[in-house]
Amino acid sequence: MSKAKDVFSTLVSQIEKLSGKQFSDSMNEEKIDIEKVRRYEAKLAAREIAQQRLENHKNFVNSYYQQGILDSKDVFETFVQDNCNHDAFLCAQSFTQSINPTFLSSAKEISSRPSLLLLLGNPGTGKTKLCNCIANKVLNEYWKDVEINNQNEIKRKRQPSVSDTNYDVAEKNSQWERLTSVDLLILDGLCQNSSRLSPFDVQMISELLRVRFSKKLPMVITTPLEANALHMVLGDEIMESIKLYNVFSSVLLGVSRRNGIMINGTFYV
Repeated sequence: MSKAKDVFSTLVSQIEKLSGKQFSDSMNEEKIDIEKVRRYEAKLAAREIAQQRLENHKNFVNSYYQQGILDSKDVFETFVQDNCNHDAFLCAQSFTQSINPTFLSSAKEISSRPSLLLLLGNPGTGKTKLCNCIANKVLNEYWKDVEINNQNEIKRKRQPSVSDTNYDVAEKNSQWERLTSVDLLILDGLCQNSSRLSPFDVQMISELLRVRFSKKLPMVITTPLEANALHMVLGDEIMESIKLYNVFSSVLLGVSRRNGIMINGTFYV
């Protein structure tokens, strides 16, 4: 057998000399080419997946604009500052920077706790406009998803009803799961009427805060409550849940900036 192998090797050697080509190298080159093709195909597939995700995200953002949930013109660069909103503007910018994926990946020392922005101010002082600035930054520059809800909207997604069908229950569970797992949740309007929360509301908001904290996900909360009334209205459970976070907080001062209307000689804002 070994003699036959030697004869075969000699024959291959002679053929290689005459042809000027090594068969073993050729086989290795073919193997390398196949690996290159596979890597190239994997890159193409990854590129197509990334492109599809990008398109889905753009469609999601456009749906927010089309539904009027978010104003695309509300951005930090054009936000009009004055003595009444300057501190809140800087606070909102600092919070947004703290959840910047690039900043988080490069920062040497950052808080291990997720960030939470708490904006206080009377109706019309600009809380929602600042929320829109944050949302547009996160959506269009960080390429992260944002959910903007008020307290009543969140309650509808969590509160059971005797008329709920199996479909309704599944839909509510899905909506609640999104609230607890979306990249950034903005609760724009906690205690909008400045009244005490119901036991169900307290449980719901506390649970939302705790679950998002456990997932290390940031959150924004706006409220017309005054700072000295926060604890009394929200209660221990919600306040302690808020304190778990790396909290940014500020107050928007002044009167309403909303456009008013004249009715029978009286101006309403």
